[in-house]
Amino acid sequence: MKHKGAIMGLIMMMVIFAIAPFALAGGHEPQGNVIELPNPLGATSTPAELLDKILTFLIQIGGVIASIMVIVGAFQMLFAAGDPEKFIIGRRTVIYVAVGYGILLMAKGVTLIIKDFLTIKP
Repeated sequence: MKHKGAIMGLIMMMVIFAIAPFALAGGHEPQGNVIELPNPLGATSTPAELLDKILTFLIQIGGVIASIMVIVGAFQMLFAAGDPEKFIIGRRTVIYVAVGYGILLMAKGVTLIIKDFLTIKP
């Protein structure tokens, strides 16, 4: 009975090694229809365009999250029930949301300024 686990492990390894050659032999190329995956980022050819698309996505997602967090902070202040500590926590939540979203917007602005300086104008 002591060796029951070892025997089961040995049997499983033998089965795996017996099946593996048949599983690996079936790797042939598909014929006919070829599946193509489109680039999810669109037509990005430069790192600046890639960074612009990433920051645009972050600003859109950040706007949704910021809206939700402002509502959460407002509810924290609303339900403070006269407790100054809970009111301060709600106020800090709203302030941190505003600062965080401002940083996202400034990052987009900085990239646009750098892109404007580096672009050659005819």
